[in-house]
Amino acid sequence: MLGRALARQLSRPEGVLGRIVARLMNRFNRDMSRMAIAAMEVARGDDVLEIGFGGGASLDPLLVAAGTGKVTGLDLSETMVLRAQRRFAWAVREGRLQVRLGQVEHLPFAGESFDRVLTSNTIYFWADARRALAEIFRVLRPCGRLSLAFSPRSVLERGRLHPPGFILRDEAEVLQLAKGAGFVVGRVDRHEHPARGFVIIAADKPGRAG
Repeated sequence: MLGRALARQLSRPEGVLGRIVARLMNRFNRDMSRMAIAAMEVARGDDVLEIGFGGGASLDPLLVAAGTGKVTGLDLSETMVLRAQRRFAWAVREGRLQVRLGQVEHLPFAGESFDRVLTSNTIYFWADARRALAEIFRVLRPCGRLSLAFSPRSVLERGRLHPPGFILRDEAEVLQLAKGAGFVVGRVDRHEHPARGFVIIAADKPGRAG
């Protein structure tokens, strides 16, 4: 019961407890987020989408990296959306940031809307990973890049860091899913740690022929 409640808060932080969980996630995911952002190679003027921004720790460096580009955050949690709107009110006012409620399997954006997509520690909660990756592929522009960061099954099982409700995936499975969606995997970065290791997959959408 407690494990499932924790899993719900990790996937969709809500209320006072959700705000505490968000702060903890920001600290726990610091290294993963930094490396996942670096793997995207965001250029000034890029339009960037972060799926599952949670506590919002990545939004600030994304705003800096994108410069004149626009950053969009999508999250399942209304608490996190409201929190980000308050925290980044200046960027929202300037039109540089938009935060929205929604889910990865049904992205509320037109096709080819973004140059870069970031998602960290969210794949455990995707009910339909094939559809999720197909949606990410759809909203990316040709030559756009997805940076997908997660801890593989081996790490989470070893560290017992997976409450009931988590969907655990091996690196090979995630690579296969990305390729099946049409992505070309450019690089795979592995941060080795017995209990807190993670993988970052940088996958590109091919450009148009000719």
